[in-house]
Amino acid sequence: MDEIKKLLNEKQFNRALLKLSSLADSPEKIYLKAVCYRYLGEYHKSISALEDYELNFPENARVYQERGYCYEQLKQIPRAVFNFQKAIHLNDALISSILSIIKYKKHLSSDEYQYYQYLIQYLKSLPPELLSSLSFLNQGMYLKAEKLCKSFLQKHKLNIDGMVVLSKIARAMKVYDQAEFLLETALETNKKHHEANYEYIRILQARQKYSLALIRSGEMVSIFPKSKKHLRLHAISLTGFEQFDEAIKIYDKILQKDPNSYDVYHNLGHLYKTLGSFDSSANNYRKALAINPFFGDAYWSLANLKNANFSKKEINRMEDALSQPLADKDIIEISFALGKAHEDKRNFKKSFQHYKHGNQIRAKHSSYTKGTIKKELQNATSTFPLSLRSSAADVPIFIVGLPRAGSTLVEQILASHSQIEGTRELPTILSIARKLSSSEKSYPGTLMEFSQDKLTELGKTYIEQTKQYRYTSALYFTDKMPNNFRHIGLIKSILPKAKVIDVRKPYMAACFSCYKQLFAEGQEFTYSLDLIHEYYTTYIKMMEFWDSIYPNEVFLLDYELLVNEPKTQINNLLDYLELPKDESCYKFYETNRAIHTPSSSQVRQPIYNSLNDWKNYEDNLTELENLRRLAQ
Repeated sequence: MDEIKKLLNEKQFNRALLKLSSLADSPEKIYLKAVCYRYLGEYHKSISALEDYELNFPENARVYQERGYCYEQLKQIPRAVFNFQKAIHLNDALISSILSIIKYKKHLSSDEYQYYQYLIQYLKSLPPELLSSLSFLNQGMYLKAEKLCKSFLQKHKLNIDGMVVLSKIARAMKVYDQAEFLLETALETNKKHHEANYEYIRILQARQKYSLALIRSGEMVSIFPKSKKHLRLHAISLTGFEQFDEAIKIYDKILQKDPNSYDVYHNLGHLYKTLGSFDSSANNYRKALAINPFFGDAYWSLANLKNANFSKKEINRMEDALSQPLADKDIIEISFALGKAHEDKRNFKKSFQHYKHGNQIRAKHSSYTKGTIKKELQNATSTFPLSLRSSAADVPIFIVGLPRAGSTLVEQILASHSQIEGTRELPTILSIARKLSSSEKSYPGTLMEFSQDKLTELGKTYIEQTKQYRYTSALYFTDKMPNNFRHIGLIKSILPKAKVIDVRKPYMAACFSCYKQLFAEGQEFTYSLDLIHEYYTTYIKMMEFWDSIYPNEVFLLDYELLVNEPKTQINNLLDYLELPKDESCYKFYETNRAIHTPSSSQVRQPIYNSLNDWKNYEDNLTELENLRRLAQ
């Protein structure tokens, strides 16, 4: 290949083609053939070769850049612009594609043109090392990007652009606290640095710090009042802070100017879902799909409404979309949506095929490894209980368990009580645990060295940091982050009076509920039946351990009993919480509040028994049955 690339640099394209013909087929060979054909003016041959390459690498930006060059030469400018845009979407550090697209101003919206002008100026201002880091980042080569960027920062300490690029890498790797720290450090040096401010708002949103994100995004909108990019960012902050009417006004303002903004229709769909306006939500998702029929996220969002059935035409459109060379993300989302669509049609065999396909591809992008949860259990049993506990008197209510096990339903029941405010899945305990992990002695072992005062201080930190998610004066509030079951030792050490509710579904129902759900982020164990089995069985062992060291301090709420005897179980739950009965809890589906999870539609209706849904797939779930049998 080196010899062929040398021939390309020497513009000996025919000789390069001859050399390529003697090589075995490979993606690199196909790509280089396309480049040769383009330089020889054989644009249709180049496009044909790129189609073959795209089948193997649909997320490689250079495919679309090359195709853009070909269509440009063929004077098919709309197609050229479309391909350059797709290239930039996949890799926004491709200066050549950006320079190419800004030549066609009349084919772009004013916001798109403004954005590309800004992007080219920003990229040209970056040192080569940072530009390469961004390119690696956009290709999903996170470790390579991180290594190069850190090497640059070692030579140029406190370089703002370097810290911003490193924060982008950290965000992509979901190390949000590190990204936040880097951006705060950058902004201490230069408060007006545009890219640092923009990325800071994005990371605040990712960490659900919406009050601060709202202030920051409002400041940016005052500087860029007509920019779709900044208006949309501000609308997301408003939605997170539950100022829904203001967010809708901003989205409407964007759509008046650019009615083809399918991403804005998608955001509106999410907003209306949170409010419980499911018809409006579905309509907006469908508007997004009318503009972009390959938008996987909108298909899955529609399926994730749970009560929105796909038409036969929509199912055919999704099936057709999967035959196109799409990015993995879109393939995953459409596969899960088709799984739900065929499930609703009671075509369970085809449904499982799509769920399985989506899970297999999604698993390739997961860094979760087998044994992780078992290691956490070992660490917990060797650390807890601590000899000391905090003196904090606060009584937050934690709802824990596996995802899709009924925690949103329980939160909705409790939020209907006059003395309880339902919040959302709060990241606060996980954040505290991560910070403790960064100390010299790893978490949770580091807690063994803490004094009672230090444990009390951590409890105060939790209460203080969760205030931003509270909007009423209710005496109590819920935190329904399901993964907090792994940190009950931490919770009971820093907030000893906290109430903990373990919502539990039976093995098969719980495992399959996880398998057929595509999560926005986290829950990386759910894309393999083997990993789900390990996680569930270890979760049970971990809860048994917590019960043994904190007897009568954790309430086990059996979802099956809740479904069959709702009033009795709700009364038992309120007795555990030491709260009076409240009739509203029995009519929880009438409570009007914002709900931010996939169960938004389901908890706004009387309890539906889904515990036996897995039996429709019993023939496909023998692996789960066998794993359980072997574990007994």
